[in-house]
Parts: sequence; C-alpha cells; structure tokens
Amino acid sequence: MADPVRAGLSKAGALLKSGDFLRRETAMGAARLLALLSLFGVLLMIATSNGVTDWKGRPLGTDFIVFHAGGDVARGEGANAVYDNEAIYAAHQRALDDPSPDWGPFLYPPVFIFAALALAPLPYALALLLFMGTTGALFAFATRALAGFPGVPVALAAFPATLLCLTQGQTGFLIAGLFAAGLALLFAGRAGLAGLCFGLLAIKPQFGLLIPVALAAGGHWRAFAFAALGAGATVLAPTIAFGPDIWRDFARAARFARTFILEDGGIGYHKIISAFAQARLLGAPLAAAYAAQAIAAAVAAALVFRLWRGGASDERKGAGLILGALIATPYVVEYDLVLLAPAAALILKEAMRDGFRDYEKLILAFAFLAPAMTRGLAKSLDLSAGWAAILLMALIVAARAGEGERAGLMRRNPPLTPAA
Repeated sequence: MADPVRAGLSKAGALLKSGDFLRRETAMGAARLLALLSLFGVLLMIATSNGVTDWKGRPLGTDFIVFHAGGDVARGEGANAVYDNEAIYAAHQRALDDPSPDWGPFLYPPVFIFAALALAPLPYALALLLFMGTTGALFAFATRALAGFPGVPVALAAFPATLLCLTQGQTGFLIAGLFAAGLALLFAGRAGLAGLCFGLLAIKPQFGLLIPVALAAGGHWRAFAFAALGAGATVLAPTIAFGPDIWRDFARAARFARTFILEDGGIGYHKIISAFAQARLLGAPLAAAYAAQAIAAAVAAALVFRLWRGGASDERKGAGLILGALIATPYVVEYDLVLLAPAAALILKEAMRDGFRDYEKLILAFAFLAPAMTRGLAKSLDLSAGWAAILLMALIVAARAGEGERAGLMRRNPPLTPAA
C-alpha cells in the first residue's frame, strides 16, 4: 500500500514541479469563465444601484467618491481646499445625501486635482465610467503591446485584481498602464515617449523609486532625461495653476497618510501589500517593520540594477523593474496588484519562447489568484498572499537572470578540454 501512495505523491510532486496540468487551453477556458463572472458581477452592481450608491448603500467605485468630492470642493472653494478634511466631508454629505457618511480624505498629489476638476461637473456614475474606462483601456492596450501575444484582454478581464481596482474606483489601471506603456516604448526604441510615461508615474511617486536606478544602470539617458521632464511637469503644472502653497497642504495630507494609514494601520494591514505591512501583521514594532521595508527596498534596488546593468533580456528587465517597484514601497494596496499583470505577461513571453523552468507555471497561477485571497488570508492567518506572489515572481526573474549570467560566463570561459 505504501508503494502506490509514494508513487502517487511522487507523480503529484512532479506535476506541481512541471506545471504540465496547467495547459494553455484549460487556462484560457477558465479565464473566459472568470471574465464572464466578473462582467456579470459588475453589471449586477450597476443594475441594483441608484447611480451613486450600490444596493448596500456604499458608493459605486468606493474610493472614487473621494476623487469626485475633491473635484467638487476644488470647483467651489479652490484647489487648496481639497486637503481640508472638513470641506471633503461636507462634499461627501452632499454627494451621498447622508448627514454622516463614511468618507475618506483626499490624499492624491496636486496634479490629480486637474483630473478631479475635469470630472466633477459630470454625474457621478458617468465620471466613474469615464475615469475607469480610459485608464482601463490604457492598462489593457499597453499590457497587450508589451506582451505581444493574444489572449491578454481575456486574461486581464479575468484577473481578480482587475475587478478589485474597478469596483474600488482606484488608480491602479493608470499606474500599471503607464509602466507597461513605458516599457513597451523603451524596448521598441521610443526612448523619449517611454521616458515621459515613466516620468508621469510621479503622480504616485512611491511607485517610481527604482525607475532612475533602472534607466541609469541601462544607460538609457535619453529616457532618463524625458522621465525627469515628465516628473517635473507633474510638479510644475499644479504649482503654476494653484500656487506653491498647494504643496504645503499636500505635505500635511501626506503626513496623515503616513501616520494614520501606514503606521497606525488605519485601513487595516490586511489590505496593504508590503514588507512593512507583513511585519506589522506578524506583530513587529514600528522600527522593525521599517527595517524590514528598508532591507526589502535595498534588495529590490540591487536586483533592478543587476538586471539593467547586465545582459538580461528585455522581459527580465521589465518584469524585474515592475516587481522591484512593488517591493520597494511600503504602501501598496490590494488594487495595486494589477501591476502583477504586465510583470506576468513579460515572464510568460520569455517562457513561451525559451521554455518554462520548474515551478514557474505554479507560481504564475498562484500570482493570478493571489489578489482574491490576500485580504482573507491576511485576516485569518496574518499572511499576505499578495506579498508572497510578488516575492515568488521576483524569485523567478532573479533565477532566470542568474541562469543567464552563468550561461554567459560559460561562453566567455569554456571548459578546458584535453589535447588530442
């Protein structure tokens, strides 16, 4: 009896190692089903809403209400007032027709005020649809261009992080789209446009920390210059439009975000995906959590530098930069996991060309499902599936990079053979 059991376990282990049970046809069939279920869920949410709130009384695109309220305040009271919590709270009351609504402060950098002002005159549901539709299209088209193989739109529609971002009305599509567009343009030789895309990531500055490292290490100085230009524009434009005091008010909001949301876990550490949050989930004191984050950021920077400085493939460079960006910042929320999509697309692109390594298919399947599991597991087990997915995907990239370096070393220094 022991031998059949041992043989069965060995066979199961081999299947997990190779991932041969994860066939492309089966994966695409499952993706189509998940995409249809997601579409049905979104349509049901819209059909049962009153145009502003869903059937449970929550705002459609829950976090977008802050964005729309900020535009309303900026139109009526001036741009600086968006960082006044009392003004934002009053705007929530008006929008939701509720004397004591659930609400959130406007924590976006000043450049977002332009978009908030443009969307505020529109009815709430239309503004939400326009914002998510345009940023979602950027995300889909840029990721498809980066991947270079069919099936990407269906996979993105099925990806749980896509639904999280959509239903929470957040900026994840925009950030992932800019990353994917920047990389696709850079690898196509369009350095100037690529740099501008990278520079615009300054609208969420925590995700752009390693871009200068990558571009400098790779010698992409034209892209570096245009990235600086794009980042400068996100600072200069609101300074000219709203005055330099806007940065004083934003700094106050940023301090609130750091203390209340990050250090005090105001939104719950089960929603945050980082070394810092994982350490806090496990009970680490604040100083230890910051130390863990600093170590993670340093390792991520070293990986990105190594990839972009050496002879790594474009796929490894791009995936490494995206994953490094996620690792380097202490503040990644579950909807930001849409960034895993372009990283996974690059890993798949190389694997479909050169072959899969052991456990890669299993890790990619786990990463696909992780956004749906991360909140529940973090609440019940104090372990973040999203954080694990980021680390495991980074290990794939690092392992492939090491493999490439060893192959290059062997080519430069072939083994000695005895003379005939």
